[in-house]
Amino acid sequence: MTQNEQNKDIVRRFLGAVETGELEVIEQLQAPECTWWMIGSGEISREAYTDAVKGMLLTASYRKVRIVGMVAEGDTVAAEVRSEMHFGDRVYANEYHDLFVIKDGLIVHGREYFDTGKVAAFFGAQVRCSMNAETVVRQFLSLFHTRKLDVGAVRAMLADDARYQPVVPIAPLRHGADAICEELERQYELYDECACDIRNVAAAGSTVFTERVDTCRQLKDGRETTTHVVGVFDLDDAGRIVWWREYWDGLDCAGQLGIDDKAMRSIMCA
Repeated sequence: MTQNEQNKDIVRRFLGAVETGELEVIEQLQAPECTWWMIGSGEISREAYTDAVKGMLLTASYRKVRIVGMVAEGDTVAAEVRSEMHFGDRVYANEYHDLFVIKDGLIVHGREYFDTGKVAAFFGAQVRCSMNAETVVRQFLSLFHTRKLDVGAVRAMLADDARYQPVVPIAPLRHGADAICEELERQYELYDECACDIRNVAAAGSTVFTERVDTCRQLKDGRETTTHVVGVFDLDDAGRIVWWREYWDGLDCAGQLGIDDKAMRSIMCA
């Protein structure tokens, strides 16, 4: 088998795993340093991309991924793909042009082009079942595993009159999408790469509960802090987040940071 054919086979396996929901294969075929670029979102990390894919796979009741054609040259494979996923009684279908860069048998970079109008039409449509609300929340949380926060992408998933409470009950409410984005930008001056490891999800209608373990990199000294979090989200009829509140142990986090409870409260109530 030529190198071009080997690289095409890797892409077939990767896209096949998306259809079958084999999350381990999706992880295994990406190099640790793999990066992605998506139209409408720009550069995103391996973790953020994988979390977004997981969010789709874990909530879809049916998945179909068909490769229309592939061309390989050197370490690059271009694939034309048609995808269809069912979420309850709603169907998301789109056409993709995916570009993969492969080295030593693993994907090191991917670029994904698709019809953004179809994405907006589907995810902006009325949320009719808990599976759809869960998908929105999973995608929202995946936006935070990054060094530079994509404020535009975050803002697009919030209702104009959304509310956010970073720590219930001590932190003040942030009212409005713009105020929420300002608060998140303030937080990203303290830390970045907030990886949200979702352990459990419970959804009822347009309300979604998440049990997570969040790991952040502190910008001051580069240390990582790990916090157990329960986050609750309410969505409106357009599938946008209207009420977001988080519950976590501020004392435990303060201990990891080497500060006292007063300093922790001051940080969260700024």
